[in-house]
Amino acid sequence: MAEVKAILNQWAAKRCIKPQYDMKAVLGDNGLQFHCDLTLSGFDHVSYGCSTNKKAAMTTAARDFCAFLLRTKNMDISMFPASMREDLGAGNSSSSAPDTTTASTELVANNSEVAKCSENTDGSAGITTLKKTTEVQEDCGGWTLENSKQCLNQFVQTYKLANFAYEYKLSGPSHRIEFVAEASLPVPELNMTISASGKGFSKKQASAYCAMSLVHQLYNLGVIKKFEEATQKKKLEIPVYDVFVPPPLERDISDYLTTEGVNYVEATPGLSESISLIADVDDDSSLPVVDHLINSIRWSPPIMNFNPWTGKQIEDGNWSTMTLEQISAYLFAQRFSRETSESYKLMLKARNELPVFSSKEKILDAIHNNSATLIVGETGCGKTTQICQYILDSMLDNGKGACCNIIVTQPRRISAITVAERVATERGEKLGQSVGYNVRFDSHFPSPYGSIMFCTVGVLLRRMENGLQGVSHIIVDEVHERDIDTDFLLIILRDLLAVYPDLRVILMSATVDTSLFEEYFSGCATVHIDGRLFSVTRYFLEDAVQITNFVIDEAMEDSFVDDKAILSESTNVENLNLIVSDSYPESVRKTVAMMPENDSNFELIRAIIVHQVVQGVKGSILVFLPGWNVIITLQRFLETRLADAGIKCVLLPLHSQLPKENQFQVFDPVPPGFTKIILATNIAESSVTISDVVMVIDSCKVKLKKYTSYNNMVHYVTTWASKSNLQQRCGRAGRCQPGICFHLCSKARFERLDQYAEPEMLRSPLHETVLALKLLGLGSSVNFLSKAMQPPPLDAVCEAEMVLRDIGALNKDAQLTALGRILAHLPIDPVFGKTIVLGTIFSIGDIMCSIAALSSFIEPYIVPLHQKRLSESQKANYGIQSEKDFCRSYRVNAPLLRTIFEATHQLKTLLQNFGFLPELLQMHRVYVNGLDCRLDLMTSLLIAAYYPNVCWHYGKRRVLTLENTTALIHKHSVNCESQNVQFPSPFFVFSEKMRTGTVACRQLSMITHLQLLLFGARSVELCDDLVILDNWLKLRMSPIVAAKIVALRRCVNRLVTRMVTANGVFCHFTEADRNLVQILTRLSAMHLGYAPEFLPVPRRQFAEFGQMPFDERKRMWRRATKRARFNMPRSRAGRRYHYGPAFYPA
Repeated sequence: MAEVKAILNQWAAKRCIKPQYDMKAVLGDNGLQFHCDLTLSGFDHVSYGCSTNKKAAMTTAARDFCAFLLRTKNMDISMFPASMREDLGAGNSSSSAPDTTTASTELVANNSEVAKCSENTDGSAGITTLKKTTEVQEDCGGWTLENSKQCLNQFVQTYKLANFAYEYKLSGPSHRIEFVAEASLPVPELNMTISASGKGFSKKQASAYCAMSLVHQLYNLGVIKKFEEATQKKKLEIPVYDVFVPPPLERDISDYLTTEGVNYVEATPGLSESISLIADVDDDSSLPVVDHLINSIRWSPPIMNFNPWTGKQIEDGNWSTMTLEQISAYLFAQRFSRETSESYKLMLKARNELPVFSSKEKILDAIHNNSATLIVGETGCGKTTQICQYILDSMLDNGKGACCNIIVTQPRRISAITVAERVATERGEKLGQSVGYNVRFDSHFPSPYGSIMFCTVGVLLRRMENGLQGVSHIIVDEVHERDIDTDFLLIILRDLLAVYPDLRVILMSATVDTSLFEEYFSGCATVHIDGRLFSVTRYFLEDAVQITNFVIDEAMEDSFVDDKAILSESTNVENLNLIVSDSYPESVRKTVAMMPENDSNFELIRAIIVHQVVQGVKGSILVFLPGWNVIITLQRFLETRLADAGIKCVLLPLHSQLPKENQFQVFDPVPPGFTKIILATNIAESSVTISDVVMVIDSCKVKLKKYTSYNNMVHYVTTWASKSNLQQRCGRAGRCQPGICFHLCSKARFERLDQYAEPEMLRSPLHETVLALKLLGLGSSVNFLSKAMQPPPLDAVCEAEMVLRDIGALNKDAQLTALGRILAHLPIDPVFGKTIVLGTIFSIGDIMCSIAALSSFIEPYIVPLHQKRLSESQKANYGIQSEKDFCRSYRVNAPLLRTIFEATHQLKTLLQNFGFLPELLQMHRVYVNGLDCRLDLMTSLLIAAYYPNVCWHYGKRRVLTLENTTALIHKHSVNCESQNVQFPSPFFVFSEKMRTGTVACRQLSMITHLQLLLFGARSVELCDDLVILDNWLKLRMSPIVAAKIVALRRCVNRLVTRMVTANGVFCHFTEADRNLVQILTRLSAMHLGYAPEFLPVPRRQFAEFGQMPFDERKRMWRRATKRARFNMPRSRAGRRYHYGPAFYPA
């Protein structure tokens, strides 16, 4: 029967469809079984197969689907061998059968998993999982394993059964331990109590089976309805909103469009068909294009009178007049004098004890004789700090020091800075001599000749626009991480080596698939460095439990933090903590079995720390965790629990978005008697050497940010790290002395881990990468990215190009525009970059640059552990004080604020370099508690930056997104309220959606429907006398006015195109430009868009409002809305949400 699957696949392939097999592992009375659901695109039928192995389950499902296709005459019986026709029901193929049949009669009859519900059902795992079988749906009301627990929770909440709880116990042999969940449920309607139990590999699975059994009993007792009836809800629809635009403003819009010759759609009410209000006009031809030649990246070795780090000629000083030979002699003399110092000799002796020293000559020979070299060495062998120095010292000794300039890339900012400082110390120098660094928002350039420059990969990619003149060697460290920038860089370097074989490229890693890189860089040499400096003893979960004598009790339930979605990425639902070797005591096996794999056990981490400190381990402890929220939660947990155990410690978080000052605290020593505990993400996984770390506690998990374009969802997934990640983390403990590493996963789980992590290029949006390759003149993005080591999907590349065309960075021929060139130079997302350009043109560049800089870091607020909210009294009592007192009083992070200020300054400097006038970027004081047109315009630009991330609020934390999906306001948002607050405006723009357990919207700002019409909606249609935005929001307003407002978009694009010219000269504003900005500002006003009877301003005043000078209008509006402002709801920080009247649906 195995060939039935092949016949089905062949039949489907001819029709360009692919069978989809959905496999689930289910624990039943007869052990582990596999259930397979089979679907085909275009058919409503779902076939089912069940067996003790996956292959047989898939074959059964394929046979059932073929039988369905024969019954519906979509297949011909002649396609099957005679031996198979009887099994497929050929004799009945002509009879009609209902399409809803999902399992053959024989299969249902013989399957021991199907059971009818009764009052005395025992709730074992055997009740269940043929969820799509018609018989089960009829007998149990459609309540399945997936929906029963939610129903039971609602039942418990409705009747306020506070004492309801599951009781768990273990059963089964030691090699196959199972959880048994038992529960008793009072039924007030019938004055009785029902009971059930369920088995599973985990508590979650066991409780799910138990809940399903209880729900089946409730249904058979008539207490609850069928699943379809119980879950029927009225479809949530946004009400129609009336929109009123003042006649004076409407006249100003009409006059401007007429003056500028801009056409709009002449729409009139009463049309029988829907029409688009967006004029079909292609302004693409007017976009100035930046000319680039293919393969435009130039390379040359160091030359006279040229600084490779600034990309400019050396205009003064000794370097400007010296030849390369003279510079080489000077550098050699400097090195000779430095080597005579005693401190340098001591440092050199320590360097020569590193394992990499024994391979020094082999490494130098490989680099000298090959364009590309792959160096693989154990973590801690010294390759990051030493190899670049070996190359430079070799060139200096050979009298060619001036011909050596080395770029070393690091995956993160902290790595580049700390390694640069370490190398400078080893050379007996200060930063800025032969060693320097260049990272985002910070740089310290070295000498133009005979130097080493550490930088992030992104910085190197940006400087490639001006070529690689003056660079002799490029070292790509930690190449195994396979982030999107590194893979992009490898494509460029491979192409460069084909044109410039004298360039030297060195790839380095501790854990890398050598065959993959050797194949990609054909002919590259590979050097393996043997040994590590210090050994590291590795323990796994079973060992940690045994060493610490750890035992789980009921009081520890709160110390389990659920890493949601840890198993959602895998079809394997088996809890591998149940598989523990018999060499461990039974108590250890049972304790490990009770620990869910998808939880972070804080109590065990505390036990390990206490045990090691009591045992006298001297040094710091490094804990690897999957994300910032887990870091903060564990920090709060340990601060109290370690103090109770008498452990003196200093807890330090380490995260990529923390400012440099906070990150560098992990390198500082702590007072005697204290233990330094560092809580870090994978930022500490590679290249960062914290010298006093002697122990690593590894959660074995990592948080990945995934993006799906079809639903605009940013999905944060906590998943298992790869074996190479664990190897890197383990090596952090053996850098300067022998170490210990505790991996908090079982040995069975470790064996199932992937060897290497998934490349970021396969799971991330590519619009920044596509923009970068267009800036570098690398030709077609599809063709170029197809040369990647593991090419991204074609649809992801096309999606990226579409995004860039929408914002005007590329024209219709995928050529880089002048605006695209500016966006490529800004170190932020190009979509947000365009709003910065718009904000600068509208004279609010400083505000938009500040928001962009702030979005690159974590939130700056510091909330003490004993406080849930910021102190209102402190804010009221303190005024403008010193920086330190101010930050302490207002509970903000001073180093982070300084970093944000520096980032803002850099963005403004970049814009000024492109010709934007300084007065457009000057700092403005904004009035967050009063009327300020700058804030209104800012929120309009946020729509342009984040659309389609908009939502409609309809109760407490609940919102409806543009995709018509329900989400929640993130609990950290200032707009998150436990009470049912009616916001002045129900519409919000937000930065991103996160899915941890539920979908949550982060960083919300209130907006109006007119702002959505002006800067947001991709589709604006007139249907049934309603203006419909993206088939989501319906507005009752004049269609002519709506068409005129939409036409202003083209005016904005023309303004940007004219201002941002190819030669970088910023044009001055005309009177028409000022009129446009004023119109946009007035349309962005939070009070605009409502019928006069709903406004707190008399109609006469409102009619005059649009004709007054701006300052007078502002004063008048403040007076007129004083009462409305006074009564408006406040945020938890005390700031009013809004300073205009409320929205009123029709």
